[in-house]
Formats: sequence, C-alpha cells, structure tokens
Amino acid sequence: METPYPEWLRGYIGARFPQVECIQGRLGGAHGPADGPIEAAYQWADLFVYNSGPILNYGHELIPGVAPRMEGWRGFAWGPTMDPIAKLFYAKAQGIPCGIFGQSFIHFAPPADVVLPTLLSQIDFVYTRETDSLGYLRQLGVEAAEMDFAPDAAWGFDLRDDEGVLPWLEKYGLEEGQFLAATTRNAPAGVSAATDRERQIDFFRQVIPVWVKETGLKVVLVPETVQSIQLNRAYIYEPLPTVVKEHVILDDTLWTPAEDFWTPDQALAVLSRARAYLNVDHHGTLLALAAGVPCVHPRQRQAGRKSWVFRDIGLEDWLFEVGGDSAASVSAALRAIHRDHQAAQEKAQRATATVGAIHSQRLEYIRQLLGL
Repeated sequence: METPYPEWLRGYIGARFPQVECIQGRLGGAHGPADGPIEAAYQWADLFVYNSGPILNYGHELIPGVAPRMEGWRGFAWGPTMDPIAKLFYAKAQGIPCGIFGQSFIHFAPPADVVLPTLLSQIDFVYTRETDSLGYLRQLGVEAAEMDFAPDAAWGFDLRDDEGVLPWLEKYGLEEGQFLAATTRNAPAGVSAATDRERQIDFFRQVIPVWVKETGLKVVLVPETVQSIQLNRAYIYEPLPTVVKEHVILDDTLWTPAEDFWTPDQALAVLSRARAYLNVDHHGTLLALAAGVPCVHPRQRQAGRKSWVFRDIGLEDWLFEVGGDSAASVSAALRAIHRDHQAAQEKAQRATATVGAIHSQRLEYIRQLLGL
C-alpha cells in the first residue's frame, strides 16, 4: 500500500495472523514501475484479492440541483477507480489468480458502465457483499468465471480490548446486556447535509425517549467514524429532553482526540456487551451481530447497497430507512428485541452462522482455484 499501516493495524494482523507481513510501497508513478517491496510481493504471490469495501465504483447518480462530485471516491475522475483496477490487472498480467471478496458495486457512470464490466469479466472471481450488487453487475453484463455473494469480512473480526474498555463501562455502571448502543452517520454524498440532519434529529428524538421510557435502560452513544463523534452529540444528544438526557451516556474520552480514534477491538468490547445496537451507519452492526448482539439498522437511502445484506441473511425486519420508515416501527423492533432478548440473540447468531457458511463455501472455491 502507498501509505503506512498504522501500528495498531499491524498489531492486529500480527496477533491474529503472525505469518502475514505488512509491506509499504507504490505501483507505478514517476518514480518507476513499482517499488521494490511491491514488485517482490507480486513475484512471489499466489493470489491477489481485494477485500471488503466499495472501491471499484465510478461516479454517482445525478441529483437535480446538486453539483456532481468531481474528485475522490465515486467522483467523476478516473484516478480513484483505475488505481485499484491497475493493481488488479498487474497481478493478472503476471499470471496470478485474482479476484474480489465482499465488495459493493454501487454505480458505474458512463463510460465505466462499458469499461468496468469488460475488465471485471476477466478476473477469476467476483464476490459481492450483498446480492443487490451481484444483480447490478449481472445487469451490466459482467461474466467473471465465478460470481456470487460473500458478506463483508467485518463479520470475521473477533478481537476485543476488554482491558482498555471495562474501566470506562464500570465508570457509568454499564452492565452487560443492560444498555442500548446508538450511532448516527454523516450525510451520504449528493445529499443535503441540512436535510439529512433534520431527518436524523426527528428520528432519534422519537426513538430514544421511547426506549428509555419503556425499558428504563441507559443509552450509550458510540461513534463508528471520526465524523460521528460530533454528529452523535448534535443529532442525538442535544435535541433530547433533559429528563431523557439523564439516561444517555455521552463521553468521548474513549475515542478522542481524533488522531487516537478508538480501534475496532475497543469498539467490539463495548458493542458486544450491549442489549441491542441502533446504528444509522453500517459496519458496527456487523461487528455486533457477529458477537450475537441484535442490531436495528435504519439505513440512509443514498448510502449505497451494503445494507441490503440484512435482507440476504434473514434480518430484513431489523432493516429500516431513515426518513422512509416511521420511527414507531423502529421502536417496535427494539421493543420486541428487549422483550424476548434470548430469541433476538438466537436470531443474530443464526444470521452469523449463515455468513460463516457462505464464507466457507467461497474460500473453498479459492482453495480449489489455487489447487489446494
């Protein structure tokens, strides 16, 4: 990769997979074809895989009255799209089996709707992290040798920093299974931040008081990204009545300053102890579900296809849309989880087992591809 791995990430990988080496370098550019460590990695590699994410997209749906995004991810510049494609095909050119595992394909604006399907059809496997992306690729004519559904790799994360997190939980008397975790999210690209803010404030101002009134349990505001630290305060906490705020924990010391944002093992140490998790964002729900925690996911319509995995694994009645579904319906789902918590936990566990079985099937194909 072109930027250094942060030390905490190196530590994760080293602890979980001690045989894995993290390298740094560039492929292409004015300095030459490839940096030494990168070229060496391509020389001895048996497989090239892009892991979970949405990196292979180009452009976005044009919204009347909203200026198109020209640069960066899902902008109308080729660089962010062709850079990962170049790395993929550099491997293919050297005879290395290559593929994509758990990606979302959101939008191919012209001419990417012609170029990318042609390129993707030439690689060994394409696994999308929800079936909605799989249908989109097939609609565009992608015909890779192997195409199927493989949920996001975040389901496999299982490290917890209990030592670093338990004192924080004890400080607020947060017992396992006795609090609701909640997270908001920034406005997706192309959506008015003011409109999104209004929707989320209205949503949380209805849902959080109902939870507090009906359960008497606390609500803990946790961020998924650096942006959501302030958004949790502005969209969830500050608009609440004072009597409700008394039951809401807003303490950012665990994940601030931003340059020391909490790591996934710290997040999982908190989320795995929640009674339920209410998250407008996405990946935190995958971590929590994998730990057996029931999750309600009120998605933003323009945030991509990734949320449809809930529908694919039997959790569609925990999937909602902010501004589309009523806050009352979300409260009803949380109420059902609270009242029959064991059944809700078992439902989360079944979904996780489904994901594990799918991952095993996809990895078996890759093993066969490599002749193992």
